[in-house]
Amino acid sequence: MTPAPPRPVVVFAVLTLGLAPAMAWAPSARAQGIRGQIVTEGTGAPVEGAAVVVFDGEGRRVAWRLTDESGRYTVALPGGGTYHLRAERIGHASTVSGPIVVPDRGVVPHRLEVPVEAIALRGLTVEAGRRCEVRPGEGEATARAWDEARKALEVARYTSAQAIYQFVVRTYQRRLDPRGRRILDEDRSVDRRWVAQPFVALPADTLVRDGYVRREGEELAYYAPDAEVLLSDAFLDTHCLRLRRGEGERAGYLGLEFEPVERDASRADIEGVFWLEEATARLDRLEFRYRNLPTPGGDRAVRGRAGGHVDFERMPGGTWIVRDWAIRMPVLERQRGILAVWDLAELAEAGGTVVRVRDRQGRLVLDGLAASLTGVVLDSLSARPIAGARVWLDDDTGAAAVTGPDGSFQFAGLPDGLFEVNVRVPSLDSLGFEPAPVRVRLEEGQADTLRLRLPGRAQVLVEACRDQAFPSGTGIILGYARDADTGRPLSEAVVQGMWDILRMNRGSGGRAGIQRPIRESGFYALCGIPLRRWVEVRVVLDGREGPARRVYLEPDHEVRYADVALIVDRAGGE
Repeated sequence: MTPAPPRPVVVFAVLTLGLAPAMAWAPSARAQGIRGQIVTEGTGAPVEGAAVVVFDGEGRRVAWRLTDESGRYTVALPGGGTYHLRAERIGHASTVSGPIVVPDRGVVPHRLEVPVEAIALRGLTVEAGRRCEVRPGEGEATARAWDEARKALEVARYTSAQAIYQFVVRTYQRRLDPRGRRILDEDRSVDRRWVAQPFVALPADTLVRDGYVRREGEELAYYAPDAEVLLSDAFLDTHCLRLRRGEGERAGYLGLEFEPVERDASRADIEGVFWLEEATARLDRLEFRYRNLPTPGGDRAVRGRAGGHVDFERMPGGTWIVRDWAIRMPVLERQRGILAVWDLAELAEAGGTVVRVRDRQGRLVLDGLAASLTGVVLDSLSARPIAGARVWLDDDTGAAAVTGPDGSFQFAGLPDGLFEVNVRVPSLDSLGFEPAPVRVRLEEGQADTLRLRLPGRAQVLVEACRDQAFPSGTGIILGYARDADTGRPLSEAVVQGMWDILRMNRGSGGRAGIQRPIRESGFYALCGIPLRRWVEVRVVLDGREGPARRVYLEPDHEVRYADVALIVDRAGGE
């Protein structure tokens, strides 16, 4: 009697229920490190989500960090000495700094500019029949594609190791027909407890030594790789790489194929392909198949149907997570007859999807049943976050938020559609600055990010006086003109400023003035006003004048606010 084949079980998702503590490094008086910022060349704009890799004088990697929304980072170092930085961004060439001398005590500042231009994988030459290479040489097309995949995997590993997010996961078990096209049965469940990692894999050395599929009692345990495994020397030394161009539904993608170097029939291994977008170099999916299965009939009976996939997704702040994963395992049955012939009866599939993600502050970053928007408000010149800004959506959701000390805001549980995002800052409102809404399209189950850059006070004042003479040594009077009774902005009126002309030894020599239109919001600006002079400011409409406001400008107070009014709307009034 021929024994039944082992029952397949997946050991791909080991949920970690204990949440790892968030670790932050604060420099002490005895510590040494680098506190820096990554900005774009020429513009000085901050680069969020860049990986900062630190190397010591012997070229050994000693630290790795992601930049925040202001392009800033802080790294602790093992001691004083000379170090180099490498700034890495997906879809961009890496930039290496000059030598940075770090003392035995203290933290040194550093600013690194990186090129603005992106690089694409679309122009890479894919040669048909090219041999599979272990650790392809630098500069080769295969090496360039692997470098982009590696960047995403590095960030995914860092995101997981630092417990940046917590997850709610929906898992499922399916029975499929032998071709994997029809679902025969399915069982879904959502564990609503927050976990620190959606799944973890076995150590790479263990998988290389014992295989990705092995017998455990009466069952076959199927293991899949995570970012830690795929980046390991144990994996890269035992698998070769080559490029292939995507076709059909994968048109516009570049495939980075991998397969085992040695054909060792004694242990199960994996082969597969990383799919990267040619235009952006973004890592989209890992697809893999099992080889040398310890099942009756081996790989021939399974017909290449045993394998799985891992889908990656970029999160706010440049972090990466595994969003979706699955493994398909063969279920074999013995055919009737004298010979022990095994055939594929059906497929068992196990997988999971991250349906909710929250950050360390408990904010919901992604909701699998709704859209979400996370953003930051920054000063356009200094790239520093702006706290206290009011952000809201022009729609029926009533979504509104006030930015925190880090300038961030977040909206979760939104329907999909086109939204207008508005932002106001009290300090700029008084200057009449009203930024235009920013349009964003949100999709269900997607987490989008938005960076809103606002000008500083000086920029706004320069813009307010753009079409007026504003010589050095003069000042500005600005404010709002409204109806005295109703508060309606008097955009149909003008604001007038008048002052005495002073002549040496003669006292007053007549009057001079300026007259400017009023914006739709009621805001006005009188620029080029002489200093050390009393100025009378009033509203003028169809020959009628409102009461004057007397304003005095000094060198230390060259900008003054003066709201003016005129009674217009009162029945029977002026």
